[in-house]
Amino acid sequence: MFGYIKPYKDEMRLRDIRRYQSAYCALCNRLKDDYGLLARLTLSYDITFLLISLNSFAGEPKEEGRFRCPLVPFWTKTSEITEVCLEYASFINYWLSIEKLNDDLRDGHSFTRRVLRDLLSTNKRYRSARTKYGQVADELGAMLESVYKLEGNASGCDDFDELTNMFGTFFASIFDMGGILGQLPRLSEPYRRLFF
Repeated sequence: MFGYIKPYKDEMRLRDIRRYQSAYCALCNRLKDDYGLLARLTLSYDITFLLISLNSFAGEPKEEGRFRCPLVPFWTKTSEITEVCLEYASFINYWLSIEKLNDDLRDGHSFTRRVLRDLLSTNKRYRSARTKYGQVADELGAMLESVYKLEGNASGCDDFDELTNMFGTFFASIFDMGGILGQLPRLSEPYRRLFF
């Protein structure tokens, strides 16, 4: 009797893995299209989770995308992801990579990180996307500045709790910014708490 449950669980995991890989490949391809080949090096698993989550909240019809991976060029990859979610996730992934390099430069001086940050931030396509998502980048950047200030002043448990709460608010805001822009539905409070 219990032998029939195991194949169902394995199939469900396999289906979820395929869905995740499809979103990961779609985001990788979109990063290349939006910001160039170097942007593929910034690809993040966390932003893939953001993409899958936002895509499940989006009520719009999902377009099927077909593309080829440079690592496995003889396979055609497909994904069903809303264009708005893919564009937003691509921007957030790229922007967070630049902010991570800025944070590394605050902690210590590294010539290679400075060169890489300058290379990423002077990308023409990024600067045009930055004008479109300027409100998002400014609000999230202000939250990051608060995190940096608390990070520098963390001396006790109260400060540490405040730091983690601010960081949780930052990530919940990343998930909800599509709603702030009016392109995606706003998250309800239970989902904001979950992403927090």
